[in-house]
Amino acid sequence: LLSGLGPPPLADGTVLPLGRPGVPHARVDVAPQPAPPAELILRVAPGPRSDWFTTAAMRAFTSSVYQVSSASNRIGLRMDGPALERARPGELPSEGTVLGAVQVPTDGRPVVFLADH
Repeated sequence: LLSGLGPPPLADGTVLPLGRPGVPHARVDVAPQPAPPAELILRVAPGPRSDWFTTAAMRAFTSSVYQVSSASNRIGLRMDGPALERARPGELPSEGTVLGAVQVPTDGRPVVFLADH
């Protein structure tokens, strides 16, 4: 390191200690968080591709109850509920999306993009 701070770089033959550290790790006190509500109502704004869905599908999406699927992960929150019918066949080319954007794959089940999309 240019600053000379920190341990020296590893070199051939360097022995790394194993086992318990000599100093206990600092504990972080986590502030209590309230439990989320059993049902959450989310706001939705139509995006630039909303014309790919029927009027009935848009109505169903904004008035139906969806549950988080067990197939969800850090990339996307997959939702179980009424499948959304498309007004057009085919697929769109890949486009950039923002956190919270909703994508609807061919199975009609919405996916909300999360942190690692």
